[in-house]
Amino acid sequence: MLGVIKLLFRYSGTNLQIRNMLLQWQTGIVKRIEQVTSNTRRYWVELPETASFDFKPGQFITLDLPIHEQRNKRWRSYSIASMPNGSNMIELLIVHLDGGNASAYIFNEIKEGSTLTLRGPQGVFVLPDIGQRDIYMVCTGTGIAPFRSMLRYIQEHEIPHKDIHLIFGTRTQQDILYRDEMEELQKSMAVLQKAKEPKTETKKTERAEKISALQGLINEQIKLVDEVRPAQASEVSQATRIQSAAPGKMRAGTAESKANAGITKQPIVE
Repeated sequence: MLGVIKLLFRYSGTNLQIRNMLLQWQTGIVKRIEQVTSNTRRYWVELPETASFDFKPGQFITLDLPIHEQRNKRWRSYSIASMPNGSNMIELLIVHLDGGNASAYIFNEIKEGSTLTLRGPQGVFVLPDIGQRDIYMVCTGTGIAPFRSMLRYIQEHEIPHKDIHLIFGTRTQQDILYRDEMEELQKSMAVLQKAKEPKTETKKTERAEKISALQGLINEQIKLVDEVRPAQASEVSQATRIQSAAPGKMRAGTAESKANAGITKQPIVE
């Protein structure tokens, strides 16, 4: 099964404010919109001013939306759900939030052919050098976007890896985003990994044939991950940006569960 994160990615220490000031705003054209759940849409955005939009899996772009007089209150950031492929087209995964000015504007005003002002790529929540470590990815809702980019990149470039686990929380099974795609990735990446294993390897990793659907809070599932040991905790540090629409109680519970697993007691960053 695609599964959680033993690597909750390091903060690079770079001065992001200075770097972000150097990024130029550009115009994007919405080429396609797909409604995937009752409150979530996929947006494909073309960047005609850029021949090839280069970014690292896990990074995000910032939109400047006409929803406030103060410019910094118009900015909203969204993880790039597609993988870098040398084109100037990116995919964004956006949920309509009750009372959210930005998402209300996007859902009500942005149509196919509409233009958006954006800048990027930004962020250091990127795919690390996975080496011989298991990878655990934890997310809820549209927080799957950066992980989808990473998983597609790993598959496309046939990056050697050990087990990859994705723990993805949603309110209902109907809200599971990219479900068919994740199940196909699960099969194809398992075959790829098997093909790359040395012939002398005798111990095979068992993989689930289907993605399981469990009920309960996502932090309760994290408690079941007993592979993480204190000795590995030094390799695990806080993500600089975790996109999550989860309620505060669940975020606090997730942090507590990670602490109990010997990972970190730092608060989760939204």
